[in-house]
Amino acid sequence: MPPKDNTNDIDFDYLFQKLNIQDDKEKNLIKAEILGFEVFYKYVRKQPISSFIRTVELKCRTLQPVFHEFFNIDYGVMIGTNVKIGSCMFFPSAERFRILLPSGATEEDIRNIAAHETGHLYCAVRFLEKFYKKSIVKNPGFCRKFLQAYLDAERGKKFEVYENRANVIGISVINKRSYFYKGKLQTNARYLCKNFKPIVDDFERLKKLKSS
Repeated sequence: MPPKDNTNDIDFDYLFQKLNIQDDKEKNLIKAEILGFEVFYKYVRKQPISSFIRTVELKCRTLQPVFHEFFNIDYGVMIGTNVKIGSCMFFPSAERFRILLPSGATEEDIRNIAAHETGHLYCAVRFLEKFYKKSIVKNPGFCRKFLQAYLDAERGKKFEVYENRANVIGISVINKRSYFYKGKLQTNARYLCKNFKPIVDDFERLKKLKSS
């Protein structure tokens, strides 16, 4: 049974302050994305392993012929790369989305980075369906280029906007799982389940590291 005093309720003022989201239009978009995420998350709960990453993976597979029928999301440390905080690779034929982890990352950091990077893909797919839905069947090549451009855009002038959107989804994922497990774990293991504000603080720290 979830706790009565829900410290995982979303505090938008705290969220916007910590992620430096000041534009009112972007604030409204973020609020709408979280509402849409609430609906999407119902499908996450229906998955046997209750995994956000798995559900995004399955969602992408439904968007054929844009994505490969066996499209998968994986993550790990790639030898020979110099990834300081985490990154992602979207394969040209949309057969794979790979999350690159920094060497020596803690279990908590891996969880947060995976949620953040998958958040980028989640947002890209959301925008594809919103603006180019008719092209999914008619022009899959264009759709793959759109997805790649969206995922690459974080390196350009809209870096913070794209980072914030991915962070909001990542925070929402971790917050949902934390709230879910609070009522199920033994008392001495509940330190693993953070409240909303500490989760936001973790992603704020990742954001600062990634932009430094």
